[in-house]
Amino acid sequence: MLMRKCIAAFAFVCGLSLSSIAAVTYDSIYWAPPLDVQGTKIINAKGYVVQLKGFATMDPTGVTKAQIVHFRNDWHITILRMPLEVDGAGNCWKTSNIVVNAPYLAAADSVLKWCEENHIYVLFDGWHESGQGNTVGNFSQTVQAWSIMANRYKNQDHIMWEIFNEPHNVTWTAWVPMAQQLIDTIRSKNPASKVIVAGTVNWCQEADVQTLKIARDKIVYSWHPYSNVYGSIGATTWESKFGYIMTSGVAPIMNTEWGFTSASDSANYGTQLIQYMKSKGISWTGWIFSSSWTPQMLTSLNAAAATEVRNPSGNLMYNAYHDTMSVTSVTSVKQPMAGSISGENISVNRSTIQFSCAQTSPVTLSIYALSGHCVGTLIDQTLTKGSHSIRWNAKNGDGASVPPGLYTVRLKIKDSEYHAQLNLVR
Repeated sequence: MLMRKCIAAFAFVCGLSLSSIAAVTYDSIYWAPPLDVQGTKIINAKGYVVQLKGFATMDPTGVTKAQIVHFRNDWHITILRMPLEVDGAGNCWKTSNIVVNAPYLAAADSVLKWCEENHIYVLFDGWHESGQGNTVGNFSQTVQAWSIMANRYKNQDHIMWEIFNEPHNVTWTAWVPMAQQLIDTIRSKNPASKVIVAGTVNWCQEADVQTLKIARDKIVYSWHPYSNVYGSIGATTWESKFGYIMTSGVAPIMNTEWGFTSASDSANYGTQLIQYMKSKGISWTGWIFSSSWTPQMLTSLNAAAATEVRNPSGNLMYNAYHDTMSVTSVTSVKQPMAGSISGENISVNRSTIQFSCAQTSPVTLSIYALSGHCVGTLIDQTLTKGSHSIRWNAKNGDGASVPPGLYTVRLKIKDSEYHAQLNLVR
């Protein structure tokens, strides 16, 4: 305990990089492929429970390296969804005999490389049909296509695989064995990427897991809660449709597609949905980083210059990417993958940091810049069981105001460690 106090104080006074003593940075929390599934949470290779947030692109052929850098540094996304389109001009596949569009896949190769360099996970959205055809009718081609893709990217461990976009014209009972076959096809070629996102029936609106589960491990169920689908909005509706899958302990869910065409939907439905997903730790990718496909996030886009003008939907998501992203992990060697201990948590509400202790324990709470520098240590003492809060005045140890931007809050309670990101806006 004394040694931990000395290290924290020395780093705070001198402002040294903590890279040699477990620096807490954006990358140290989120970037640790391959991703995995534990219970109802998505975790990374370091054992952190993560809520991934990002958006979909139109296709890889129009994405530039400058944009990927922009997505990371300005938008702060952690995952990029890449639709692999079928049977349209310039698309990835032709279903007649699975003709591969070589330039399309070459562009996908580049996007994957740039995302890895910028520490962004990639969600391959498989078999995204332009005409939204019959799921059963082209299933054999889907299996063949995924075999090619999984083999091509078998050494890429920052990929998540979404096996089919919006299955339809098929019942849940019929779809489950089909999904299992696609999962087996991918894993037989690419065991490095562990997490599989399983599309659900009725255009990703139904998953009757109470009757029949997908009998494979490390599964995440896909959900597309567009506002025009549900007659009412709010946590009760979303819980009954998909949230119960997590609440009942079956598996994680991921909202891989959602968006709006009206400002009112963004302000009402979208705001509530974001808060609901945040409360449950549901990862999501918005639809779509485009000014032409609907419902689009942009009013204009210049890919070459990596600039864009956001519409209300884009603004809503942009702000959500910068919102607090809580992450938990236990540092004990005996339980490296455990989640948060019952009775312990951390949250940030504006400048107030709130947390709870499961029992009387030594507590250290510090603020870090994303570069890894310790900005200040707010608490380093033994606290009693229960809830606590402290307000950060946005100043460093010298009393000087710190610049706006993202900061990491690190809370250590005895042998457990919890993190949250704080977005400072002046």
